[in-house]
Amino acid sequence: MTIQWTGDDEIRRNMDEYERRAMNAVKEVVKLMAPIIETYAKTNAPWTDRTSLARDGLRGYTSEEPADGYPTEELAAEVVALYLSHQMDYGAFLELAHGARWAVILPTLEAHYGQIKAMLDGIFT
Repeated sequence: MTIQWTGDDEIRRNMDEYERRAMNAVKEVVKLMAPIIETYAKTNAPWTDRTSLARDGLRGYTSEEPADGYPTEELAAEVVALYLSHQMDYGAFLELAHGARWAVILPTLEAHYGQIKAMLDGIFT
């Protein structure tokens, strides 16, 4: 049996290529899920609309789509994140007041954890 060592350069290149492909695959998952969770949240928000501003202001986006300067370009290059947020100031009230009676963000994310996990498992298994 012969073992042939191809060298550190090839190993580094292969590891860099794996990292690039894995990162791109994870980015595709969050890009796919952002509009899905946004639509789900808007459809399933438990409050009664008065102006529809809160419902219309629910936004799903990724770390590649900075909102108000966050995340920074440097952070976005190294971190993949999926966000769901309110655009209205009173969004925090809706999420937290009265025992989270009108919360939509956490319930939306929880409703999609399984789907997201299955996609990520498909990448890394």
